[in-house]
Amino acid sequence: HLIEKDGVVSGIEVKDALTGEEYQANGRLVINTGGPWADLICQNLECNRTFKIRKTKGVHLLTRKISDNALVLFAKSDGRLFFVVPWLNYSLIGTTDTDYSGDLDKLYADKADVDYLVSETQHYFPDFKKEDIHYTMAGLRALVPKGKNQSSTSRAHKLVDHEQQDGIKGFLSIIGGKNTAYRGIAEEAVDLICKKLEKQAACNTAQTPLPGAPAVSREEIVKAAQETGLSPETVTHLTMVYGSRYKSVLKYAREDKRLLSPISAGAPDILAQIKHAVLEEEALTVNDFMLRRSFMGLSQSQGLDAVDTAAREMAGLLGWNAAEIQKQKQAYRAAASLGQRYRG
Repeated sequence: HLIEKDGVVSGIEVKDALTGEEYQANGRLVINTGGPWADLICQNLECNRTFKIRKTKGVHLLTRKISDNALVLFAKSDGRLFFVVPWLNYSLIGTTDTDYSGDLDKLYADKADVDYLVSETQHYFPDFKKEDIHYTMAGLRALVPKGKNQSSTSRAHKLVDHEQQDGIKGFLSIIGGKNTAYRGIAEEAVDLICKKLEKQAACNTAQTPLPGAPAVSREEIVKAAQETGLSPETVTHLTMVYGSRYKSVLKYAREDKRLLSPISAGAPDILAQIKHAVLEEEALTVNDFMLRRSFMGLSQSQGLDAVDTAAREMAGLLGWNAAEIQKQKQAYRAAASLGQRYRG
């Protein structure tokens, strides 16, 4: 909820979804980066003017590996582009683009989405079948209408200065855009913020390496494997997840040899990753670790064979009681089940 008085936004009222605590955060500028929720955030503005975002659903299938190459293909039924991309040891097939007006917090691929992608893939891979799907993923695009026609939309982003558009000071919105362009979008937004706050600051994002850079050499991987007793394959996996920050994970394993153990049988992930996620990456839920701090939830099993271990390890670090452990496991299983909803 935006805090607004006399046409000036001075902060936000928020509720902690984990604790239920409500509090205010104040600032000279509030930046709305709500994605598909961006127009909802503006609903309480005094001007009663909001932009309208077109929301479309995009679906991917994670399947057995059907191609070693990334392929750009055309759907026979409607001529749309779709992709078959190697990802980890699987193939990622997608995507769809359909208007969506349902619950933004419970998004999933339905039977029609999956049938479309399966049918179109079979034109190029006749042996491919629905049983080859491990799970599905669904996401929302927040598209910016370009005119009165809702079908006329752009994948480009738009930076809205509500002082110029609506006479509301202290409030900016970023709508539309794609994750792949996030650094450029952030640069444009911060440049506008600096201008409005009359701050002179040069942008250095183009020269700043991402966390985890530079790449880790094969020699370094072999050395780390020898020092820890881990296999080179496991260390290689850690470098894929963390880049050069894999050393931070191994630091915990060196302090406690137990943390060198795998999280689940056959998986390359180790217990030290859970401790690293909680202490270094602010993971507060099992969902955080499985889906946003590791690849565990993105594997063929969706991490369901690891959820008990993850909950137990996080409980020791975060002080969960038995009831909270059970709640965390149920929440993760519910989230993972969305990837299987297409089965009916």
